[in-house]
Amino acid sequence: MCKTQLEEYFNKQRKQFTVPSSIVGSHFMKGVLEHVKTVAYGKTSTYGQIAVHLNTKAFQAIGQALHKNPLPFLIPCHRVLGKNNIGGYAFGLEMKKKILQLETDGFSF
Repeated sequence: MCKTQLEEYFNKQRKQFTVPSSIVGSHFMKGVLEHVKTVAYGKTSTYGQIAVHLNTKAFQAIGQALHKNPLPFLIPCHRVLGKNNIGGYAFGLEMKKKILQLETDGFSF
């Protein structure tokens, strides 16, 4: 099921995953990852927007939670950017750029 959905995603035939999943981690990490799940295909959010949503100023902790994301496509941490930069990505910035380009038809940063 997951393999099929990933293939559909990379062929631009799927914008949302329906694979059952549960988030394990601290209350803070769960809050970050649950919020990131709401960032729609083709859209982005920022560390700051997540911080506002969670009523915190712990930007670095948000980045760490995203870096530990166990389900990178089901929980689309690649859609989270810095205020003035692309931000980080556990699989490298070039991969992040390619994924964002796939989703947005020409993302550039």
